[in-house]
Amino acid sequence: LNHTDPEWLGFQGDDLEATIDLQQLRRIDRVSLHCMQQVSVGIFLPKRVDLYASKDGIAFRRVTTLVSGVGVKKAGPLDYTFTAQGMNTQARYLKIVARNLGTIPNWHKAKGAKAWLFTDEILVNAPTGSSVP
Repeated sequence: LNHTDPEWLGFQGDDLEATIDLQQLRRIDRVSLHCMQQVSVGIFLPKRVDLYASKDGIAFRRVTTLVSGVGVKKAGPLDYTFTAQGMNTQARYLKIVARNLGTIPNWHKAKGAKAWLFTDEILVNAPTGSSVP
């Protein structure tokens, strides 16, 4: 959990938005997003993570919204995996939107600056043989 490790992707003040093309229509059971919080350097977990699915890459529907329950003052460094399980959703495209905290809160020494959102991994569980004809 070293924020200077190049494995982490950082988004300063911006949301993370990732669209994944699974190349064919598949049954999706689980999606995870691994994130870090280290308050001392202005890295906070996302406010929420919205997960969308699409069969055509144009019309997306929201499948779920995830929140961590970890307080913004919990110092860290800590990692947290946002996970949607038992989705049983059919999709070719998945869109993950992790909502950045935006501005660092007034109680922080860097109040008013853009908050960082750090992530290093998105996992999609589409079981073998789960392609849909």
